[in-house]
Amino acid sequence: MPYWFFRYAAAELTPVITHLIRLTLSNGTLPKAWKRAVITPVPKVTSPQNLSDLRPISVTPILSCLVEKLIARKYLTPALPKKLLEDQYAYRPTGSTTAAVVDITHHINLVLETNTYVRCILIDYSKAFDIINHEILLAKFRTLTIPQLIKQL
Repeated sequence: MPYWFFRYAAAELTPVITHLIRLTLSNGTLPKAWKRAVITPVPKVTSPQNLSDLRPISVTPILSCLVEKLIARKYLTPALPKKLLEDQYAYRPTGSTTAAVVDITHHINLVLETNTYVRCILIDYSKAFDIINHEILLAKFRTLTIPQLIKQL
């Protein structure tokens, strides 16, 4: 369903959607429709020559995204050590590219108050997700304190 439908019919749909989400979480299974996605290949480089030069962008259903955010906010983020998220901007509610630029500019200015120059090491992680070992990632998720039903999703 298009996003505008949910916005215009929010008052009528809220009880139904709330019941559906609670049922989904209590059963530990997602509706099949929530697992479907429209996948669009987006080039990582200017002139892609092979499949590894493309990044798959998945557009998932709105309710699937909503439940994902609820689970992340309620279970995953609190289960992660606070130290792990201190210098992250992508996975924080208030994080953004702008926040990252402001933070590094602030730190550079602090160093320049007592030094004549600053050295920065910048690392490009643009292809980092291409090499993630999913078994290791899932094993790490299983070590977090998350209700058992959520682990089955």
